[in-house]
Amino acid sequence: MVKLLIVDDHPLVIDGLKTMLKDVGYIQITGAVKNGKDALAWLDDNSDIQVILLDINLPDIDGLRLCEMLRAKNKTVKIIGLTYVNEAGIITQLIKKGANGY
Repeated sequence: MVKLLIVDDHPLVIDGLKTMLKDVGYIQITGAVKNGKDALAWLDDNSDIQVILLDINLPDIDGLRLCEMLRAKNKTVKIIGLTYVNEAGIITQLIKKGANGY
């Protein structure tokens, strides 16, 4: 079972991801948070998380910076950036900050 955390400030996106993934038998959505501060706190309490779906446009902490912070807390978690932006520079920065994909 893959344990997954969703980090996105839009409830519609969170609900959509939950709906899309609910019937995938090997994925367990163990949490969904709306900002960087809550993501960091959540990770403190759930160190066994395996995948984070990370919005890079959050209200409190820039998603690129948050990616670095999450990576520092957990070296093995897979971080996948969520963004509507299709700019190579931002995607490259995200990967350099520790993301595994976007």
